[in-house]
Amino acid sequence: MSSEDSDRSEASIGAVLEDIKENAKSVKTGDEVASLKERIDALELMYEEFGQARELQIALHDYVRDLKEELADLRNFRLWITTFSFVMSLGLYFLLFNCMVMHPQWFVALDGHLQVSLIAAIGGGAVLLMSLLLRGVYRSRHERNHGEMLPEAVKIGLEALRPQGGA
Repeated sequence: MSSEDSDRSEASIGAVLEDIKENAKSVKTGDEVASLKERIDALELMYEEFGQARELQIALHDYVRDLKEELADLRNFRLWITTFSFVMSLGLYFLLFNCMVMHPQWFVALDGHLQVSLIAAIGGGAVLLMSLLLRGVYRSRHERNHGEMLPEAVKIGLEALRPQGGA
């Protein structure tokens, strides 16, 4: 519902309330007055509920907008970390390629075990770097916030066991 529609409905509800109040002044019988007062009370209650519903709708809209912004930021962060990990891994593989192809006299001068160790270390480092970065950034919300979901008694116990600094 747009704000223009809600303004019109609020104005029409207000106009109906005023009209009923004016008509209530002209009515003389007690039963009709009591019935009109009940209707006025019911309409005023509906008017208040409408205002509260509008406030809740605005709060929900703000909450959903914040969640969408957080999700967009998380996607952007994941994209940049993924790109960074691929670039760093390719950089490490390029370093290995550079050692083996661009400077073959240096690489050939190494002992056989050192050559294998260099290849394994750089290749393993690239894979380890990529896996650690990607595992960290693609964790679920539950895994990232697991400490917040602990029961209060467990949180207090963990804080009591944590060493205090200063002494």
